[in-house]
Amino acid sequence: SWSRVTDQGPPSPRRDSAAIFDPRSDQVRVIGGEFGTSFAETWTYQAAGYEIDDPLPFGSRVTRAVHDRARRQNLLVTAVDGESDLQTWVHRAQRWERLPITGPPTRTNAGLAYDSEREAVLLYGGSSSGTPRNDLWVFDGEWREVATVGAPPPGPRPLLAFDVARGVAVCVPGGEGDVAMNVWELEGTVWARVVPLPVRPTGLVYYAPSLSLIHISEPTRP
Repeated sequence: SWSRVTDQGPPSPRRDSAAIFDPRSDQVRVIGGEFGTSFAETWTYQAAGYEIDDPLPFGSRVTRAVHDRARRQNLLVTAVDGESDLQTWVHRAQRWERLPITGPPTRTNAGLAYDSEREAVLLYGGSSSGTPRNDLWVFDGEWREVATVGAPPPGPRPLLAFDVARGVAVCVPGGEGDVAMNVWELEGTVWARVVPLPVRPTGLVYYAPSLSLIHISEPTRP
């Protein structure tokens, strides 16, 4: 069941931050974000509450982050004004390091998930200069684009998660109206549309104890 956590000293209100669970430290990490200004911060959360942690070595808005289990690091991608490609950063050995590699073409709001079958990070879609994308990229030390069959139509804010129990990536491309509830699955390099959700989701995550995906939805409005 859901219960509200009350703690002392949470981060200030913000949007477009990234939140991940880091199994190395058994902590939740909240990274970056913006609200009038960009926050070059990392926060950690445990049972005792939030604590400020390693600062980010850059002030640009974080787009997405995920724990890369195969390489035992937290991976972060961010768009920087004036750059044509995403920057790729990793957190390991208690410090942030920018990888000297070429990232996917710059975008915001891409879907990011760790694929335990490929032992790689997946990046899907996002928006470039307001134009939605539906391309798929894989990171296994380098970024490479993967050609797929039957890709979902581009959406503005895709949600992406990996269903470990079934070995498939699950994507909700986003959009308006009934389109916002459509769900697609990727097995290998083939996309297939599956049963849609009953409500519009705002979050999608794999929950290991129940071997299932959980989606968080917008409140129903009269």
